[in-house]
Amino acid sequence: MSSEKFAIMSLAIYPEIQKLLKETAKSKKVSMAQIVRTLVEQYLLVAVDEEIQSQIKAASEKRNVPTSEVVGTLIKKHLPKAGEVPVLIRIPAELKGNEAGLRKWLAPKLDGIVNALK
Repeated sequence: MSSEKFAIMSLAIYPEIQKLLKETAKSKKVSMAQIVRTLVEQYLLVAVDEEIQSQIKAASEKRNVPTSEVVGTLIKKHLPKAGEVPVLIRIPAELKGNEAGLRKWLAPKLDGIVNALK
């Protein structure tokens, strides 16, 4: 057992989010508490980025769903699976459809990723 100390608190969430947390915890063979801690830590890192907040809000409004549903969908689709290392790359929109330009733009990023994972 970890020697870390945690504060205990209660949390009210939508039933569909609870189901998603249970499924994720079961598939990753960790506790729901660990999943929630990880999500809160990731959220706090993202929360500082106003651009991401505005993108989530825009997606929520476009789909006419709560922001929690947008975040839940993102988590379900993008939470790393066991044995995976997540890598996020923001690609300039003008490179869409430009294979040569995209390859040129990605080349130094690929080297950076490889160096980071050595």
